[in-house]
Amino acid sequence: MKIVKISIVILLIIIIIVLIVYLKFFKSNVVDAQLHVESPEVNVNNIPVSGNIKLKENDIVETSNGLATIILHESILIALDKNTKVSLSDLKNKHPKVFQESGNTWNKFIRISGVEDYTLTTSNTIASIRGTAFGLIQGNTPGDWKGLVGENEIDYNIDGHDFILEKNYVVDKVLGKIEKRPATSEELEYIRKQNARIVSELKYLRQLKIEKLPDLLKEKYGTDQEIQQKLEEADQGKIDVDKVISKFPVNLPLLNEIAKITKEIQSLNQELNDKEY
Repeated sequence: MKIVKISIVILLIIIIIVLIVYLKFFKSNVVDAQLHVESPEVNVNNIPVSGNIKLKENDIVETSNGLATIILHESILIALDKNTKVSLSDLKNKHPKVFQESGNTWNKFIRISGVEDYTLTTSNTIASIRGTAFGLIQGNTPGDWKGLVGENEIDYNIDGHDFILEKNYVVDKVLGKIEKRPATSEELEYIRKQNARIVSELKYLRQLKIEKLPDLLKEKYGTDQEIQQKLEEADQGKIDVDKVISKFPVNLPLLNEIAKITKEIQSLNQELNDKEY
């Protein structure tokens, strides 16, 4: 009887240790909102910032001569051009909302961390996104703006009118007139440049997740330099990401998220290398 009790206690201790290890290393602890400052002259609530900054609801991010990317729930990337101002209206995990007061943003939504959709608004526009890439450019005249879609499609509501915008299409409002049309060659080049920037920011997000992994797991795949080399090969489509993940004996959410981001990078790189883009 005494041996049985000791065995039960040992088993419980093992279960607790395994649970602690899982929660600490393999369950992704998601940051609700953070800012990656890509180049200087970026403010949060009128305070100059640099590096990586955690954000909270109602924070105002403003770029002057700098570039920065907002990361929501480690699922949504909002790349701010220079002279852009946005505020975090709502940070609900499943349905975050952002208000763009001025300037240009390029938005990339990947389906991880439980986010279902994302809403970007201006004074007269609502863009609802459920997994795509799109840009919103505000003109110099109040009320003028342009929306561009880089993949899939999004729903726009402009002055009470609903639009569905497909890949490589544009809807713009100039001097009160709303028009949906195919993107011009200049606009397609803009989309291409923004996608290239998003690739860099996806790599940044992936690295944040890799840093959460335990050293023992990372050491299994070599030095940091060797891991980065393998990731670069994967990004170029030379490694089957699903095949690598399938070799793990258990389902690890954090590794699945890293794999998802890598496949997004692969997809964008393939488009960027397509001469018919």
